[in-house]
Amino acid sequence: MTYKIDIKNWGRVFTVPCSVVDNYLKEADGDFLKVLLCVVSFGNCDIDSEKICKLCNVSELCVKNAINYWSECGVISCEIDSDFVGFTPVVEVKPAISEKSLLVDKSDADRTSNNYYSSAQISDIINSNEDLKFFFQEIQKVLGRITNNTEQRGFIYIYEELGYSPSSIILITEYCKNLGKTSIAYIKSVANSWFSQDIISYDDVEKHIIKMNEYHSYENTIKRKLDIEIKLSTKQSEYIKNWKNMNISPELVLHAYDKTVEKTNKMSFAYMNKIIEEWHKSGVKTTEQAEKHYSETKTRPDSKKHSYDIEQIDDFQMNFLMNRKKKINEVK
Repeated sequence: MTYKIDIKNWGRVFTVPCSVVDNYLKEADGDFLKVLLCVVSFGNCDIDSEKICKLCNVSELCVKNAINYWSECGVISCEIDSDFVGFTPVVEVKPAISEKSLLVDKSDADRTSNNYYSSAQISDIINSNEDLKFFFQEIQKVLGRITNNTEQRGFIYIYEELGYSPSSIILITEYCKNLGKTSIAYIKSVANSWFSQDIISYDDVEKHIIKMNEYHSYENTIKRKLDIEIKLSTKQSEYIKNWKNMNISPELVLHAYDKTVEKTNKMSFAYMNKIIEEWHKSGVKTTEQAEKHYSETKTRPDSKKHSYDIEQIDDFQMNFLMNRKKKINEVK
Protein backbone atom coordinates (compact mmCIF):
# COMPACT_ATOMS: atom_id res chain seq x y z
CA MET A 1 0.00 0.00 0.00
CA THR A 2 1.31 3.46 -0.92
CA TYR A 3 0.61 6.45 1.31
CA LYS A 4 0.46 10.06 0.16
CA ILE A 5 1.25 12.34 3.09
CA ASP A 6 0.06 15.97 3.12
CA ILE A 7 2.59 18.13 4.99
CA LYS A 8 1.53 21.58 3.85
CA ASN A 9 -0.18 22.35 7.18
CA TRP A 10 2.90 21.72 9.29
CA GLY A 11 3.66 24.36 11.89
CA ARG A 12 6.95 24.41 13.79
CA VAL A 13 9.42 21.91 12.32
CA PHE A 14 12.90 20.61 13.11
CA THR A 15 15.51 18.51 11.34
CA VAL A 16 16.33 14.86 12.04
CA PRO A 17 19.40 13.37 10.34
CA CYS A 18 18.56 10.83 7.63
CA SER A 19 21.13 8.50 9.19
CA VAL A 20 18.64 7.85 12.00
CA VAL A 21 16.25 6.25 9.50
CA ASP A 22 18.88 4.75 7.23
CA ASN A 23 21.05 3.11 9.89
CA TYR A 24 19.34 2.92 13.28
CA LEU A 25 15.54 2.90 12.97
CA LYS A 26 15.21 -0.91 12.92
CA GLU A 27 17.41 -1.38 15.96
CA ALA A 28 16.78 1.64 18.15
CA ASP A 29 14.55 1.37 21.19
CA GLY A 30 11.27 3.30 20.94
CA ASP A 31 11.95 5.37 24.06
CA PHE A 32 15.39 6.26 22.71
CA LEU A 33 13.73 7.60 19.55
CA LYS A 34 11.34 9.68 21.66
CA VAL A 35 14.26 11.20 23.53
CA LEU A 36 16.12 11.96 20.29
CA LEU A 37 13.10 13.73 18.77
CA CYS A 38 12.71 15.76 21.94
CA VAL A 39 16.39 16.74 21.99
CA VAL A 40 16.70 17.79 18.36
CA SER A 41 13.43 19.74 18.54
CA PHE A 42 15.20 22.17 20.89
CA GLY A 43 18.06 22.73 18.45
CA ASN A 44 21.15 24.13 20.20
CA CYS A 45 19.25 25.31 23.27
CA ASP A 46 19.97 23.95 26.74
CA ILE A 47 17.42 21.41 28.00
CA ASP A 48 17.64 19.50 31.26
CA SER A 49 16.89 15.82 31.70
CA GLU A 50 13.90 16.47 34.00
CA LYS A 51 12.09 18.28 31.19
CA ILE A 52 12.86 15.46 28.75
CA CYS A 53 11.51 12.93 31.25
CA LYS A 54 8.20 14.81 31.46
CA LEU A 55 7.87 15.35 27.71
CA CYS A 56 8.72 11.74 26.80
CA ASN A 57 7.21 10.05 29.88
CA VAL A 58 10.40 8.08 30.55
CA SER A 59 12.79 7.70 33.48
CA GLU A 60 15.94 9.78 33.88
CA LEU A 61 18.00 6.61 33.49
CA CYS A 62 16.33 6.03 30.12
CA VAL A 63 17.19 9.60 29.07
CA LYS A 64 20.80 9.07 30.12
CA ASN A 65 21.02 5.78 28.20
CA ALA A 66 19.37 7.33 25.14
CA ILE A 67 21.75 10.29 25.03
CA ASN A 68 24.71 7.95 25.43
CA TYR A 69 23.33 5.73 22.67
CA TRP A 70 22.82 8.51 20.12
CA SER A 71 26.22 9.97 21.04
CA GLU A 72 27.81 6.57 20.45
CA CYS A 73 26.02 6.41 17.09
CA GLY A 74 27.45 9.81 16.17
CA VAL A 75 24.00 11.33 15.63
CA ILE A 76 24.46 13.99 18.32
CA SER A 77 27.18 15.32 20.56
CA CYS A 78 26.42 16.88 23.90
CA GLU A 79 27.93 18.81 26.77
CA ILE A 80 26.89 17.39 30.13
CA ASP A 81 26.60 19.64 33.18
CA SER A 82 26.85 18.47 36.80
CA ASP A 83 25.67 14.89 37.02
CA PHE A 84 23.55 15.04 33.92
CA VAL A 85 21.34 17.90 35.05
CA GLY A 86 21.45 19.42 31.59
CA PHE A 87 23.17 19.26 28.23
CA THR A 88 23.43 21.10 24.95
CA PRO A 89 22.59 18.88 21.98
CA VAL A 90 24.32 19.61 18.69
CA VAL A 91 23.34 17.72 15.54
CA GLU A 92 26.58 16.32 14.19
CA VAL A 93 26.33 13.26 11.96
CA LYS A 94 29.33 10.92 12.00
CA PRO A 95 29.92 7.95 9.71
CA ALA A 96 30.03 5.05 12.13
CA ILE A 97 29.18 3.84 15.64
CA SER A 98 32.02 4.08 18.09
CA GLU A 99 33.08 0.79 19.67
CA LYS A 100 33.48 2.52 23.00
CA SER A 101 31.75 0.51 25.73
CA LEU A 102 28.58 1.86 27.25
CA LEU A 103 28.21 0.55 30.79
CA VAL A 104 25.00 0.93 32.76
CA ASP A 105 24.91 1.03 36.54
CA LYS A 106 22.36 -1.71 37.16
CA SER A 107 21.86 -0.65 40.78
CA ASP A 108 20.04 2.43 39.46
CA ALA A 109 17.85 0.49 37.03
CA ASP A 110 14.37 -0.59 37.88
CA ARG A 111 12.87 -3.89 36.79
CA THR A 112 11.11 -2.42 33.77
CA SER A 113 14.02 -0.39 32.40
CA ASN A 114 15.56 -1.24 29.05
CA ASN A 115 19.31 -1.29 29.75
CA TYR A 116 21.35 -0.48 26.68
CA TYR A 117 24.30 -2.54 25.47
CA SER A 118 26.27 -1.75 22.33
CA SER A 119 26.71 -4.42 19.67
CA ALA A 120 30.29 -5.00 20.83
CA GLN A 121 29.15 -5.39 24.43
CA ILE A 122 26.46 -7.89 23.49
CA SER A 123 29.04 -9.96 21.65
CA ASP A 124 31.39 -9.86 24.65
CA ILE A 125 28.61 -10.83 27.07
CA ILE A 126 27.52 -13.81 24.97
CA ASN A 127 31.02 -15.07 24.16
CA SER A 128 32.13 -14.85 27.79
CA ASN A 129 29.16 -16.87 29.10
CA GLU A 130 28.82 -20.48 27.91
CA ASP A 131 25.21 -20.67 29.13
CA LEU A 132 24.24 -17.60 27.09
CA LYS A 133 26.20 -18.80 24.07
CA PHE A 134 24.24 -22.07 24.10
CA PHE A 135 21.01 -20.18 24.84
CA PHE A 136 21.26 -17.94 21.77
CA GLN A 137 21.96 -20.95 19.57
CA GLU A 138 18.82 -22.65 20.88
CA ILE A 139 16.55 -19.60 20.98
CA GLN A 140 17.17 -18.96 17.27
CA LYS A 141 15.91 -22.50 16.60
CA VAL A 142 12.80 -21.79 18.67
CA LEU A 143 12.09 -18.47 16.92
CA GLY A 144 13.11 -19.77 13.50
CA ARG A 145 15.24 -16.71 12.83
CA ILE A 146 18.52 -15.05 13.73
CA THR A 147 18.09 -12.74 16.70
CA ASN A 148 18.90 -9.06 16.18
CA ASN A 149 20.56 -6.72 18.68
CA THR A 150 17.26 -5.52 20.14
CA GLU A 151 16.14 -9.10 20.80
CA GLN A 152 19.52 -10.01 22.26
CA ARG A 153 19.34 -7.03 24.63
CA GLY A 154 15.85 -8.13 25.67
CA PHE A 155 16.89 -11.70 26.42
CA ILE A 156 19.98 -10.50 28.32
CA TYR A 157 17.69 -8.23 30.36
CA ILE A 158 15.50 -11.22 31.29
CA TYR A 159 18.61 -13.22 32.19
CA GLU A 160 20.51 -10.53 34.11
CA GLU A 161 17.81 -8.32 35.61
CA LEU A 162 15.02 -10.82 36.29
CA GLY A 163 17.29 -13.77 37.05
CA TYR A 164 15.68 -16.35 34.75
CA SER A 165 17.89 -19.26 33.70
CA PRO A 166 18.48 -19.82 29.96
CA SER A 167 16.30 -22.96 30.05
CA SER A 168 13.48 -21.01 31.72
CA ILE A 169 13.69 -18.25 29.11
CA ILE A 170 13.44 -20.88 26.38
CA LEU A 171 10.26 -22.24 28.05
CA ILE A 172 8.78 -18.73 28.23
CA THR A 173 9.64 -18.07 24.57
CA GLU A 174 8.09 -21.38 23.46
CA TYR A 175 4.94 -20.52 25.41
CA CYS A 176 4.72 -17.11 23.70
CA LYS A 177 5.37 -18.70 20.30
CA ASN A 178 2.47 -21.11 20.84
CA LEU A 179 0.29 -18.05 21.37
CA GLY A 180 1.53 -16.66 18.05
CA LYS A 181 3.47 -13.83 19.71
CA THR A 182 7.24 -13.88 19.27
CA SER A 183 8.20 -10.20 19.58
CA ILE A 184 10.80 -9.53 22.24
CA ALA A 185 8.50 -6.85 23.71
CA TYR A 186 5.78 -9.47 24.36
CA ILE A 187 8.26 -12.03 25.71
CA LYS A 188 9.67 -9.41 28.09
CA SER A 189 6.17 -8.41 29.24
CA VAL A 190 5.36 -12.05 30.04
CA ALA A 191 8.67 -12.47 31.91
CA ASN A 192 8.07 -9.27 33.89
CA SER A 193 4.52 -10.36 34.75
CA TRP A 194 5.62 -13.80 35.94
CA PHE A 195 8.53 -12.27 37.86
CA SER A 196 6.06 -10.09 39.77
CA GLN A 197 4.17 -13.29 40.68
CA ASP A 198 7.41 -14.91 41.90
CA ILE A 199 7.32 -17.46 39.06
CA ILE A 200 11.06 -17.64 38.42
CA SER A 201 12.52 -21.13 38.89
CA TYR A 202 12.42 -23.63 36.04
CA ASP A 203 9.95 -25.87 37.91
CA ASP A 204 7.63 -22.94 38.69
CA VAL A 205 7.76 -21.71 35.09
CA GLU A 206 6.99 -25.21 33.80
CA LYS A 207 4.05 -25.65 36.21
CA HIS A 208 2.65 -22.24 35.35
CA ILE A 209 2.87 -22.91 31.62
CA ILE A 210 1.02 -26.22 32.08
CA LYS A 211 -1.65 -24.35 34.05
CA MET A 212 -1.91 -21.60 31.41
CA ASN A 213 -2.09 -24.13 28.56
CA GLU A 214 -4.91 -25.93 30.39
CA TYR A 215 -6.71 -22.61 30.75
CA HIS A 216 -6.28 -21.74 27.05
CA SER A 217 -7.56 -25.20 26.12
CA TYR A 218 -10.57 -24.70 28.43
CA GLU A 219 -11.24 -21.23 27.00
CA ASN A 220 -11.11 -22.54 23.43
CA THR A 221 -13.53 -25.35 24.36
CA ILE A 222 -15.94 -22.81 25.88
CA LYS A 223 -15.71 -20.65 22.76
CA ARG A 224 -16.52 -23.66 20.58
CA LYS A 225 -19.43 -24.66 22.82
CA LEU A 226 -20.87 -21.15 22.68
CA ASP A 227 -20.03 -20.72 18.98
CA ILE A 228 -17.86 -17.64 19.66
CA GLU A 229 -15.44 -16.80 16.87
CA ILE A 230 -14.33 -13.31 17.87
CA LYS A 231 -11.64 -12.49 20.44
CA LEU A 232 -12.95 -12.38 23.99
CA SER A 233 -12.82 -9.20 26.01
CA THR A 234 -10.61 -9.04 29.09
CA LYS A 235 -13.67 -9.27 31.34
CA GLN A 236 -15.05 -12.28 29.48
CA SER A 237 -11.68 -14.02 29.76
CA GLU A 238 -11.69 -13.33 33.50
CA TYR A 239 -15.12 -14.96 33.82
CA ILE A 240 -13.90 -18.07 31.99
CA LYS A 241 -10.73 -18.22 34.07
CA ASN A 242 -12.83 -18.15 37.24
CA TRP A 243 -15.06 -20.94 35.89
CA LYS A 244 -11.95 -23.00 35.22
CA ASN A 245 -10.73 -22.37 38.77
CA MET A 246 -14.15 -23.51 40.07
CA ASN A 247 -13.85 -26.72 37.96
CA ILE A 248 -17.04 -25.93 36.05
CA SER A 249 -17.38 -28.31 33.10
CA PRO A 250 -17.86 -26.89 29.58
CA GLU A 251 -21.21 -28.75 29.45
CA LEU A 252 -22.38 -26.91 32.57
CA VAL A 253 -21.26 -23.58 31.08
CA LEU A 254 -23.32 -24.37 27.98
CA HIS A 255 -26.31 -25.17 30.21
CA ALA A 256 -25.87 -21.81 31.95
CA TYR A 257 -25.78 -20.19 28.52
CA ASP A 258 -29.10 -21.86 27.62
CA LYS A 259 -30.66 -20.58 30.85
CA THR A 260 -29.32 -17.11 30.14
CA VAL A 261 -30.83 -16.97 26.65
CA GLU A 262 -34.17 -18.29 28.01
CA LYS A 263 -34.29 -15.43 30.51
CA THR A 264 -32.74 -12.54 28.59
CA ASN A 265 -33.05 -13.53 24.92
CA LYS A 266 -29.37 -12.67 24.51
CA MET A 267 -25.85 -13.74 25.36
CA SER A 268 -24.67 -12.24 28.66
CA PHE A 269 -21.48 -13.33 30.37
CA ALA A 270 -22.46 -11.40 33.52
CA TYR A 271 -25.80 -13.22 33.74
CA MET A 272 -24.14 -16.59 33.04
CA ASN A 273 -21.60 -15.89 35.76
CA LYS A 274 -24.37 -15.23 38.31
CA ILE A 275 -25.94 -18.59 37.48
CA ILE A 276 -22.62 -20.46 37.58
CA GLU A 277 -21.59 -18.88 40.89
CA GLU A 278 -24.95 -19.89 42.40
CA TRP A 279 -24.51 -23.45 41.15
CA HIS A 280 -20.94 -23.60 42.45
CA LYS A 281 -22.04 -22.34 45.88
CA SER A 282 -24.72 -25.05 45.97
CA GLY A 283 -22.34 -27.82 44.87
CA VAL A 284 -23.89 -28.29 41.43
CA LYS A 285 -21.56 -30.23 39.10
CA THR A 286 -23.79 -31.64 36.32
CA THR A 287 -26.63 -30.41 34.14
CA GLU A 288 -28.96 -32.86 35.91
CA GLN A 289 -28.06 -31.37 39.28
CA ALA A 290 -28.51 -27.89 37.81
CA GLU A 291 -32.05 -28.69 36.66
CA LYS A 292 -32.90 -30.21 40.03
CA HIS A 293 -31.46 -27.18 41.82
CA TYR A 294 -33.41 -24.83 39.55
CA SER A 295 -36.70 -26.66 40.26
CA GLU A 296 -36.08 -26.66 44.00
CA THR A 297 -35.29 -22.95 44.19
CA LYS A 298 -38.46 -22.15 42.25
CA THR A 299 -40.68 -24.13 44.65
CA ARG A 300 -39.01 -23.06 47.91
CA PRO A 301 -40.84 -20.42 50.04
CA ASP A 302 -37.63 -18.37 50.19
CA SER A 303 -36.90 -18.83 46.48
CA LYS A 304 -36.66 -15.10 45.91
CA LYS A 305 -33.79 -14.95 48.35
CA HIS A 306 -31.81 -17.62 46.50
CA SER A 307 -32.93 -17.01 42.93
CA TYR A 308 -30.36 -15.98 40.34
CA ASP A 309 -33.08 -14.29 38.23
CA ILE A 310 -31.37 -10.91 38.02
CA GLU A 311 -33.83 -9.88 35.28
CA GLN A 312 -36.35 -9.07 38.04
CA ILE A 313 -33.77 -6.81 39.67
CA ASP A 314 -33.09 -5.05 36.35
CA ASP A 315 -36.84 -4.52 35.80
CA PHE A 316 -37.23 -3.12 39.32
CA GLN A 317 -34.33 -0.69 38.84
CA MET A 318 -35.67 0.45 35.47
CA ASN A 319 -39.21 1.00 36.81
CA PHE A 320 -37.85 2.83 39.86
CA LEU A 321 -35.81 5.22 37.73
CA MET A 322 -38.70 5.86 35.33
CA ASN A 323 -41.13 6.58 38.18
CA ARG A 324 -38.61 8.87 39.88
CA LYS A 325 -38.06 10.80 36.66
CA LYS A 326 -41.82 11.09 36.19
CA LYS A 327 -42.29 12.55 39.69
CA ILE A 328 -39.49 15.06 39.13
CA ASN A 329 -41.13 16.23 35.88
CA GLU A 330 -44.51 16.57 37.66
CA VAL A 331 -42.93 18.76 40.34
CA LYS A 332 -41.39 20.99 37.67
